Amino acid sequence: MAVCTNCGTPNPDGSKFCTGCGAPLVGTEAAAAAAAAAAAVIPEAPAAPEIPVPAEPAAPEAPAPAQPESPVPELTLNPPQPTYTPPQPDFSAPQPAYTPPQPDFSAPQAPAPVATGGLLAWAIISILLCLFPGIVALLNVLRVNKCATVEEQQRALSQARTWCIVATVLGGLYLIYTIVTGGGAAARLLG
Repeated sequence: MAVCTNCGTPNPDGSKFCTGCGAPLVGTEAAAAAAAAAAAVIPEAPAAPEIPVPAEPAAPEAPAPAQPESPVPELTLNPPQPTYTPPQPDFSAPQPAYTPPQPDFSAPQAPAPVATGGLLAWAIISILLCLFPGIVALLNVLRVNKCATVEEQQRALSQARTWCIVATVLGGLYLIYTIVTGGGAAARLLG
């Protein structure tokens, strides 16, 4: 891992420039290439003509302090991205055992019996008022508690009520007709 001499940021191996400040990293081929690129970009001043200087005893020159070169950042199309590691499931905890649902092979329960006492009496009176619709009403009342499902029970009760109403209305109309005509057709037939 290379450490930047400018800002001290640790950089991954193979990096050409510091990820913190952008300065070229010293000791890499990239630093040399960056310095060469910087020298190529900055034009050199024309050389001045040499002027002879009298010879003086030369004083030892101290090396000039190293100045950081201006960084020339390298443009990359795909900058390094942080990697994503998905969370791993915890398999150390015990998992509950799977039990598949069991099919129910039991017979369907028969619906509870329905009290039909009032409807039975109405069906019998309907027979006396009007024979054929009254018989159909009586048969539907007797069929209610023999049904296998609640829906069938409801349908039988509805049909029994309907036929009781039909028999009562027809019987009532015949009774009114008999009173209005003075005995009606039955009295004429009998006598």
